[in-house]
Amino acid sequence: MTNNKNQELMETLEKNVTEFFNSERYTDWLDMQAKFYNYSYSNTVLIASQCRDASRVAGYGAWKKIGRQVKKGEKAIKILAPMVGKKKTEDENGREKEVKAIYGFKAVNVFDVAQTEGEELPTVVTELEGNSEEAVRVYTELAEVIKADNIGLTVEDTGSANGYYSPMERRIAIGHTLSHDHALKTLIHEYSHALTHYEDQDYSEGEVIAESVAYIVSNRLGIESGEYSFGYVAVWSGNQNISKLKKVAGDIQKTAKKILEDLGVQS
Repeated sequence: MTNNKNQELMETLEKNVTEFFNSERYTDWLDMQAKFYNYSYSNTVLIASQCRDASRVAGYGAWKKIGRQVKKGEKAIKILAPMVGKKKTEDENGREKEVKAIYGFKAVNVFDVAQTEGEELPTVVTELEGNSEEAVRVYTELAEVIKADNIGLTVEDTGSANGYYSPMERRIAIGHTLSHDHALKTLIHEYSHALTHYEDQDYSEGEVIAESVAYIVSNRLGIESGEYSFGYVAVWSGNQNISKLKKVAGDIQKTAKKILEDLGVQS
């Protein structure tokens, strides 16, 4: 039977994510996203080979538009940009028309955010800063549950991510700089991935499930994570509505219930 307290938290999550979509903070974040380009796989390889820790890159002019300046002496990251022109072709009725076509590529310069300074970038999530003893206790208990489930667990440098789950290794990694509260929440999130992962799962669906479970479990344990979760779920549920959140509600409820029961929290 569905846990009533879990259901109440699920409804709160839906309500607040809906409100978050209409907030000024979310609009600011979307405005910023619109100013950045999506990069091809080839360019992501080029970026990583030149700047291993790059997290967000853009051209000199793009950074200026959002109030940031490339620092003096910074070395540009070279990527390939398409050269677009026009060519003549025929439509299905045999009529001549002009269409855009890529006729080559050229090297252009971009810079990572760490190479710039200026106005802070809008964000939809903030780090959880608590270091409660309860978080340490529950983290230790959940780590034992995960170990019994034959899933590896390491604490390490996870770069710009708070943590990750590797399905091939059946291993969870948690960022070594997180506060106790954030480490616990991340552990719940990544364990949810381990419990609900399947091969052809849509990436955003997996994130919605994991973060929603983390929200429910954290709040049942007395670890507040509302603002972080609302923004996170808003981003991963498609940047437009909560239909995905509702679609996977069953998986969220079932997974949250299992983790809480494993931790001895009564329904």
